[in-house]
Amino acid sequence: MDSPNGQAAHIELLLSLVAGQIEATSELCVILEDLLKDSENGTPSSRRVILVAGTRRSIQAARIIQGLAKDWFIEDMAVLGRTLAEAAINACYLQVCSEQEFRRFMIFDAIADLRLHEELKSATGYVPSPETEVISTKSAQQALSSGLFSKKPRTWTDIPLAERGSP
Repeated sequence: MDSPNGQAAHIELLLSLVAGQIEATSELCVILEDLLKDSENGTPSSRRVILVAGTRRSIQAARIIQGLAKDWFIEDMAVLGRTLAEAAINACYLQVCSEQEFRRFMIFDAIADLRLHEELKSATGYVPSPETEVISTKSAQQALSSGLFSKKPRTWTDIPLAERGSP
């Protein structure tokens, strides 16, 4: 199939590269899962679990990118590609960052969930179930009281992505 812009060869090359990425990442995932099983005390570290989870998600994202490429959704591929790269950088960074930075990552979702509920409520009138609202609010309050954040942050780290990806 030829694209409207005559870029079929480029898409075929991209699909081939993504297929190679899926195969290599799948092999990496098996190795990482074996590392988890062989952890010293039988309980893998949270950092390693995040690395394996991120690797598994990257396989799924790469498969989705393949599907998007076949249907010529180039812009959507770029968005998902950025998300894929950011997740990979963060998963690797979390293996070497300080304990405080790692804790910020682990508790940030509670704050982000509360912000999402507040923004949805303001923009659309959405109201979560009372149980969800209680859990979300309580989790966010605990996260904020940890002392790791001075306010409701928009991100879990102050370190730019490019620096997290640098050796």
